[in-house]
Amino acid sequence: MNAILIHANNLSPFFVDKFPGDKVVIDYSQSIQRWNFNLDRFLHEELSNAFKNHEYKVIFISYTLSQQNYLELTGLHIAAHIRLTCEFNHQHTPIVFIGPETPWEIAKLSEFSNILFTHGIFYTDKLDIGSIQNQYNWIIEKKPKLTDEELTKSIKRLQIIPPANYQSHHSIDNELALLRWSEYLQCDRQISEVKENLKTGLYFKYHRVLNPVKPSKTGTPYLISGEGKVLLIDDEAEKGWEDFYKCFFQYNINNKSIQFETLKLDFKSSTQENIIKEACCKVTEFYPDIVLLDLRLCDKDFNTNPQSEPKDFTGYKILEEIKKINKGIQVIITTASNKVWNYQSTYDVGANGYLIKKGDSDVAEDIKNIKHIVETNLIRAGYLKCTCKKIDSLRNSLDSGIRHKKINRNFGKELINLLEISFRMYDNVRTNEDFAYAYLALFKCLELIADEYTFIDCGIWQVVGPTPLNHYSWDDQMKKYKKIDPPRFKNDIPTTFEKIAALSFQLLKYKDTDVQQLYYSIKRRNEFIHPSEKDLSEKLKEECKRIYNHEGYFVLLKQISDIVNKITQ
Repeated sequence: MNAILIHANNLSPFFVDKFPGDKVVIDYSQSIQRWNFNLDRFLHEELSNAFKNHEYKVIFISYTLSQQNYLELTGLHIAAHIRLTCEFNHQHTPIVFIGPETPWEIAKLSEFSNILFTHGIFYTDKLDIGSIQNQYNWIIEKKPKLTDEELTKSIKRLQIIPPANYQSHHSIDNELALLRWSEYLQCDRQISEVKENLKTGLYFKYHRVLNPVKPSKTGTPYLISGEGKVLLIDDEAEKGWEDFYKCFFQYNINNKSIQFETLKLDFKSSTQENIIKEACCKVTEFYPDIVLLDLRLCDKDFNTNPQSEPKDFTGYKILEEIKKINKGIQVIITTASNKVWNYQSTYDVGANGYLIKKGDSDVAEDIKNIKHIVETNLIRAGYLKCTCKKIDSLRNSLDSGIRHKKINRNFGKELINLLEISFRMYDNVRTNEDFAYAYLALFKCLELIADEYTFIDCGIWQVVGPTPLNHYSWDDQMKKYKKIDPPRFKNDIPTTFEKIAALSFQLLKYKDTDVQQLYYSIKRRNEFIHPSEKDLSEKLKEECKRIYNHEGYFVLLKQISDIVNKITQ
């Protein structure tokens, strides 16, 4: 008889000895004493060994595998594993339950009772070999293996619920995303958490069958455009997420275009205050371009009132601290929460995007989104981090100049205000024209400086000193600026460039090349607002195009910073 009997030495020895097929004992009475015992993993491994290199036509299972507690009814649990595990190669095989009760009596006692009323399930209370042989013959003759359609209907009817040891739906979606994303990248066998727990867990098997993942044809070659540093801050990093991202970034890690690190910390035993402190130290030390940040990182985050504000979460507080270190560091929130207010409120303190972990999403789209959001934020960090650092330095120079009375207080405060307005626009850039508008806002700083340090007195334009404002013009033959004497300002009012040129030569002692760069910066603004009717030189065209990308803004910021450093010395 091509059948197998699964029991735990809790059936009649005579019956077991005479059973005319293969027999396997699955007894977990000793193993259950171990601190790390996991029933699903144990059953998966036992069944994997039992079915290895075999193809049985009928499977006989005792309702229970316990000698002490009949009501455990682990046989139903085993049957569910068989139906949900394609690797066992017995999903379609008829199953016969052995025991004195009827299915209707058993159904009242187990959460897996639905399996008793699905296709391909039979039962017997006869423990004599003749009856078993007759039932086997009847199944072989009358009841062929399940069709794919019948199997699908049977699985849908199981209605397996999530394990009771999960803290919230957040954790379920978190682990389902890890399982599904790693399967798509074909790196699930490299991730211990996926390999040992998720792929053996009954609920996760159930979910996988109902929501199958079609692996990527290309596997893991996701080469990210750009370069930089990525830091993962996640309480479940060591449970598989660190390995997943290492697989995802593996080609960039190999060619050294991306450095990937994880905050190593025992989150379970750490306080919120300690986690925030360690995260800030890691960010300061590693100085990443992107931080992949989970919102919930300690027990306090999971034990909070359902009505708690996102600002109470550890990840939210870390986000605030990161933006104090450098606003240009791009923070991507990684969360399994489906609460929209979690996302919206973190945008207010600088979150730059989200990776939502869901158990039923389109995995191909999820992976594409991860790639897109990382590439986009690497580019943004590439120009925002240095810009932020420059603005912080400039703000410090202005604060120092105000304290030491090197500059007028109102002027200094207004300049700081204009800087912050322009950076907010720069930080929120989404199109090329957005760069231009941020540039125009920053240009107000240059105009403010020009107006602060030049003035008219008795009909004569002066440079702070005071000294008469000279008029400079570019001499194309000599390739330098020459002074026009006497000044011939149009309508007797110097332009912004003429003011800045005079300041540069008379007060700041600039060279011709420095003033020429300032001319380009002013020309970018003028051409954007009032394009010239005549053709520009190729050099000017190229310079004016820079207003539409981050380079133009940074060049102008550096020029303003250099001027401020000189006037505050």
